[in-house]
Amino acid sequence: MKKLNIVYVSRFTPGSRIGHAYKYYTLLQSHFGGQIIKGVSKEWRPQIEEMIRAGQKPDLLFVSGYQSDAYEVPLALRIPYILTISDMASLRTDDVVKRRRLWELEKAAIQKAGGVLFNSEFIMQYCQQRIKNMPPAETIHLRPLREDLNFSPLLKLKGKHLVYAGGLKAKWSQRKNKAGYRAYHEIFKAFICADWTVHVYTIPAMQPRLKHYQKLGCVVHQYVPEGKELYRELSQYTAGLQGYNIQGIPQSSLNYMYMSMPNKLWEYLAAGIPTIGVNPGSGGQIYHKRWGLALEEGDLERNRLEQVLQHLPKITDELRYKETMEQDLGKFERLIEGALKR
Repeated sequence: MKKLNIVYVSRFTPGSRIGHAYKYYTLLQSHFGGQIIKGVSKEWRPQIEEMIRAGQKPDLLFVSGYQSDAYEVPLALRIPYILTISDMASLRTDDVVKRRRLWELEKAAIQKAGGVLFNSEFIMQYCQQRIKNMPPAETIHLRPLREDLNFSPLLKLKGKHLVYAGGLKAKWSQRKNKAGYRAYHEIFKAFICADWTVHVYTIPAMQPRLKHYQKLGCVVHQYVPEGKELYRELSQYTAGLQGYNIQGIPQSSLNYMYMSMPNKLWEYLAAGIPTIGVNPGSGGQIYHKRWGLALEEGDLERNRLEQVLQHLPKITDELRYKETMEQDLGKFERLIEGALKR
């Protein structure tokens, strides 16, 4: 495919390696050309208009489904767009009226797109069942970039060390809200009781929450940027945790949990350590007995967790390099071609 004038719109600073879009956009830019710009629509629309005035009108825009009004900009400027969806607000509420209102916004953005890029086949199926005449769509999982796997691993720590790197809730009582699956208190305590040392990393905005987990007996760490630097940091541990709390969470959160395909399904593999899933959702099926083990709530008994170590798979470089974003370049190309013809 020839180089195109594509603009990739991210909510985050280009190169910040935060959020789902950077993996898509970094790979796309290197192979198909274009530029990444940041912000909500009122911030990046003037940049697109200036490009048009300068005779550099984009061939295509990639916009995030997180920004409910983002699709209005390419429509107004007569530029085809591809919508990237890794989350849907309508799936995250038990309020029927709110859910209907959010779905109408999401449906409009999908129907008018030149193409849709999903990170979960379950969310894609959810939309396909509810929208007639869907635009071209592809599911591309948020796997690591190949370039981020090239690092020298750290020496392994002695003993059993479980690491979790991601978002979390500060207090156990917060499990009742829409992201209550991130209340990891009971899961961490179960591993600690089974003589595992639990290490926790999170994003800068959530660093203050770590004190609550330190009181549980976890070892908490300063923020490490996503990508190669984080993978190298994680390489010193025995295994990484992927999964969710299912105690006391809203039904909508439980439903969403089983449809999502988070980065974490592949991040510990990228680091070269096996994954231990606890209530991992449908994503656990991807790595179970390949580069990890998927456990359920009942498997948190001490005697079972003490035996997990002997059942963890060995991670090979062949497997690590096979599970990268580059494997899906053909899907990206098909989606772009379909959007430009629509």
